[in-house]
Amino acid sequence: MRVVVGAPGAGPLAQRASKEPVRTGAQGIDPGHLMEQLVPMARALSAEAGVGRLEAAVVG
Repeated sequence: MRVVVGAPGAGPLAQRASKEPVRTGAQGIDPGHLMEQLVPMARALSAEAGVGRLEAAVVG
């Protein structure tokens, strides 16, 4: 999973990739595992980029 934090007019400000893929099973992506990885990454990137509030998310 890759996560990028950016701002309108400024483009990407910080980005990271997870060290392991999000688990999947017969019913698709494991939402708990996705959030376990996404939330800490998004918080860290927001702090690194100096973004106080996230308004949208795009996860690849």
